[in-house]
Amino acid sequence: MAKQGDIVEFLGIPVVLMKYSSTLIPAILAIWAYSYLERLLKRLIHQSIGMVAVPMLGMLIMVPVIVIAVRPIGVYLGDGIGEGIAYMNGVSGMLTGAILGGGWTLLVIFGLHWGMVPVMLNNLALRGFDTIKPATAAATFAQAGVAFGVFLKAKDKKLKSFALSSMVPALFAGVTEPIVYGISIKYKRPLVASLIAGTVAGGFIGSMGTTVMAYVFPALTTLPAFMTTTFAYYLIGIGMSFTLSALLTYLLGFDESLGESSTATAKTSKTTTPSAPLTTAGRQSLLPGITLVAPLNGTVVPLTSVKDAVFASEIMGKGIAILPSEGVVTSLVNSVVSKLFHSKHAIGITSDDGVEVLVHVGINTVRLNGEHFASHVSEGDRVTTGQLLVTFDLEALIAKGFDVTTPVVIANTDDYQSISATEQHRVNNSNTLMTLFSAIV
Repeated sequence: MAKQGDIVEFLGIPVVLMKYSSTLIPAILAIWAYSYLERLLKRLIHQSIGMVAVPMLGMLIMVPVIVIAVRPIGVYLGDGIGEGIAYMNGVSGMLTGAILGGGWTLLVIFGLHWGMVPVMLNNLALRGFDTIKPATAAATFAQAGVAFGVFLKAKDKKLKSFALSSMVPALFAGVTEPIVYGISIKYKRPLVASLIAGTVAGGFIGSMGTTVMAYVFPALTTLPAFMTTTFAYYLIGIGMSFTLSALLTYLLGFDESLGESSTATAKTSKTTTPSAPLTTAGRQSLLPGITLVAPLNGTVVPLTSVKDAVFASEIMGKGIAILPSEGVVTSLVNSVVSKLFHSKHAIGITSDDGVEVLVHVGINTVRLNGEHFASHVSEGDRVTTGQLLVTFDLEALIAKGFDVTTPVVIANTDDYQSISATEQHRVNNSNTLMTLFSAIV
């Protein structure tokens, strides 16, 4: 195959050489298709040869499938999306821009806006410019206008300060989430103001066929990317969005009392240490701390750096992680075994003081279905500090490619005013790992 359009046969199947440079959708489709194949291969191939056989067979199968079918479909799909948006702009650039400018903030609220990024990149790759991003800039500058309107209107000094500080990243970096979640949604009317301003300005930007020549976040610092023949319209559009949003926010007003409850909560949930007890209203103090010892010997790792979003985001609760040096898990405190997973990779205990602790050995080790793990207790058993709970073959887990970092999480984090973690780099099961404090009034 020498040039685009050449056709050869592979096992009797015609293969057409297509241009893939700068395309994105074919790569997304290829990974999506391979994800199903990989799961199938892992079920069919024994774990003893899985590390070698799965990727090898995956490549042997996927390369011809991608070249013959997946990538051509991706190219045609990408071309179709780009042409579709171009057609929409041709039929009514104003309507397209209004929908994008008004709806973009709603997509941001639910995190769905990233789904449009491949389309923008595809437009840039195929056409050298994009008309979606300029329209979304109306939403960005509308949120900045909300912050400015709140700054002018608010009487509460903390709210004015927050509005001004959140406006800076919106204007100079295109980051609007602090305004969206901290002002627009909380006070409601500013959100309405931003949607109206974004729709009006987005419609203007779209009607003028405004373009961008690189993928950037709309901001004052990224203006050069919009310096095409339509740059003047872009400046008018974002200026219109900012001004109209600020004006509507000021005129519609907002109920500042809606933020008082969250402000009070923030004051009472302030993290403290034993040496700095709570003094809210001058009547609050700390109960004596509950000490938990380390359940494993190893190196201490911040929970937020664990390569598992559920633990790293602290959705399960606050805590710490340990990179174990041996495969032994012991009890952190006098407690009852409240949960023992059938795969034995995780165990939950509840202390006599009510602390609910989850110890999860490794990342994705549930896939082993208990292989290389052994439990030494049962659910409902009483255990004492340092008592053996679970053992596991550390070397075998590492050999199979598993990340053995072990999160230790306080499942009922909200029951405690402060959680103080050890400052030691390495711990053993006689060292204090965490101390928990409860507030009383």
